[in-house]
Amino acid sequence: MSHKQGNTISPTYAARIGLIWVVIPALILFGLVFGGVVYSIEFLEFDWGISEPAALFISFLLGLILACLWWMFTVMPWRIWAFSRVSDPVELHAFAIAWMILYEDTSRGLGFFFERIIIANSKQHRKWVELRKRIQESENFLLEERFIYYSGIKLLWWNVLLLLFGILCIKFFFDDPTDLQNIAISLGLLFVPLFILFFPSKLNDNLPMQKRISLLRKKEAQFRISREGISIAQDHVGFIPWQHVKSVQRIMEDKNVKGVEIGAMRDEEFTLVELDVREWDINPGYLVQLVQKAHLHFSENKTNSSELG
Repeated sequence: MSHKQGNTISPTYAARIGLIWVVIPALILFGLVFGGVVYSIEFLEFDWGISEPAALFISFLLGLILACLWWMFTVMPWRIWAFSRVSDPVELHAFAIAWMILYEDTSRGLGFFFERIIIANSKQHRKWVELRKRIQESENFLLEERFIYYSGIKLLWWNVLLLLFGILCIKFFFDDPTDLQNIAISLGLLFVPLFILFFPSKLNDNLPMQKRISLLRKKEAQFRISREGISIAQDHVGFIPWQHVKSVQRIMEDKNVKGVEIGAMRDEEFTLVELDVREWDINPGYLVQLVQKAHLHFSENKTNSSELG
């Protein structure tokens, strides 16, 4: 399948370029700084002039700062390049959030913070303001079928974190297994990956890691949009034709569920289908917009077709 469509590029291609240009170098910078210090201490026995825990903590912060600086300088040029060429800017925005190139700009949270630390000159800023206005006014909607799967991007980030804590845990334990302080530190560090693996929390969207892994083993599409209706694999909801879809809205965040609620007629009764989309490769707000536009378009087409017939 070609990534170029006339003078435009596909959202997946643009997002992959963002992943390669923005996200992966940031991870490499972080790994080089933090991993380099760990390697120098453990294998080269280099003395940094401070205690090992302090050296590791400082290198962790420095690696994080360098990674953030790379993101701050590169995300705006990529965003202007991608959104000025992409065939579906709304879908690209959803991919960028799912792949953690961008963060959802809300009134609070990471998106609010990261959106305001992006470094751009006045020309880039003006260009992005013009692009964003054009995107917001656009009613662009591609009519091919849409398939939505579980996403592995967030799982990758958590695996990196678990690996780091696992290395630190082993290091402190084997430094001196007879030292009670080392044992206490290693047990404390071991608690972090165990907590992420087996207990739901706000940090991991109220889903334990082992639940995430089991979800990702399911290779089938969790949501499908077609001309006939929507097909939902979650909780065996099944197929809902467009004429039975009566409402769709984003679930409020105070419910602790990042999801979508679809009102539909099923078995001649109105029911609410609540979809937990935290692990899907899509933004909940975009899914609502997508279903609403598809519902309107395909319902109108069917009405026009029946009138013509």
